[in-house]
Amino acid sequence: MATELRGGQKFQLDFSKHFDTIQVGFLSSNVTIKYENLVKKIGPIHLIPPTRKFFARLKTLRRLADEYEIIYLNKTTLNPFEFVLVKMAGFKYVVIHSHSIGKDCKNPYVKAGYYFLHYMSRPLVGKIADKMYACSEEAGEWLFGKQFKKFGKVIPNGIDAQLFRYDEEKRNKIREKMKIEGSCIFHAGAFSAVKNQGYLIGAFAHFHKLHPDSILMFAGQGELMEQAKERTRSLGIENSVMFLGQRNDVADLMQAADLFVLPSLLEGLPFVAMEAQAAGLPCIITARASEKVKITNLCQFFDISKREEELSAAMEKQLELGRRDTMSEIRDAGFDLKRCAEELETELINLVK
Repeated sequence: MATELRGGQKFQLDFSKHFDTIQVGFLSSNVTIKYENLVKKIGPIHLIPPTRKFFARLKTLRRLADEYEIIYLNKTTLNPFEFVLVKMAGFKYVVIHSHSIGKDCKNPYVKAGYYFLHYMSRPLVGKIADKMYACSEEAGEWLFGKQFKKFGKVIPNGIDAQLFRYDEEKRNKIREKMKIEGSCIFHAGAFSAVKNQGYLIGAFAHFHKLHPDSILMFAGQGELMEQAKERTRSLGIENSVMFLGQRNDVADLMQAADLFVLPSLLEGLPFVAMEAQAAGLPCIITARASEKVKITNLCQFFDISKREEELSAAMEKQLELGRRDTMSEIRDAGFDLKRCAEELETELINLVK
């Protein structure tokens, strides 16, 4: 588990809390987990040394292999040293799940190192993994290569359709409480280079000139948050941008918003974009995401290589769609969380039979 609650961690929590018979524990090399209270409601957290402390990590994993039959690895890249550790630890079954189509890393040299280990590991993954899962075909092919089509399976990132369902009365109460009057542009995600929040801030500056009562609302934390705040100050829009930090009430924030924007440089099947559609919220999503993220006609793809002014114009046009109830569309598309979790639990039960 990472320190911050991000997409991969949210997947683990959302699915695990819907399992009926499987006992779940969580591994983390981070002493500080800001959402620890949410995790412990589902299962224990097992602290393990980082991979660089090979033998100490191996000792901990061997102890856990006596308690758990399956080790479930949620990955964005592969690592041969992790393969060795898992095999030596003695887990009966290894499951690997892909959640992205690349690695988010701003240091090009570190990123190159990750990618070198990833491509070196790919030929071995079929000998290590008893099951290969991915949130999309693209994410599966990225992590596992061509073998995913033959041996892998897509398990969609499920959405709690009832939790996110659009409710106009609730929306009005939240907007009144937050003192939101004009158009509210919403973004949720960690502040990192790949999420490209600076581009959204620039586009909003153009939008705000035409709509002075509009606000831009961010939920999330990260290493580039201060840089983002500085950009709002340099553009003179700091009083119209809300930095809310890490939030556990994203569903409520989506009720209050009028448009969701995700201008990432890299995305697989972005979970948060699907939640936004479940909330009946018009969306503008990076064209670099999987086409399968579009599960309603509220979703519009956008080429982020275009100028900020063009994103501003796209935001204005997308706002014309307004809000609506999309619950039946989410369920018909196969993204209802309960159904997706039941499918995965059945898969895991059958694996250990």
